Amino acid sequence: MSMHMRVAIVFLMLAAAVTAQPVRQFDAASVRVDNGPPIPGVSGVIKGGPGSSDPGRFSYTQQLLKVIVMYAYDLPAHRIQ
Repeated sequence: MSMHMRVAIVFLMLAAAVTAQPVRQFDAASVRVDNGPPIPGVSGVIKGGPGSSDPGRFSYTQQLLKVIVMYAYDLPAHRIQ
């Protein structure tokens, strides 16, 4: 096997490993307006989710919808309009 062929195979294997990102899925989502009083000095409170005592439920209060979508889909701000 030539050196060029080996480099090409290694490159393709690395490219496949880098692009193989897990797909985020949601069974259901509910978005509600938070009519509670603002918490001074706090910009969002996260409860639940992976690594918590309640991994199947995720709550993000006192935050903009744009930020929640960015967090949920791991998107940069410029990708959301």
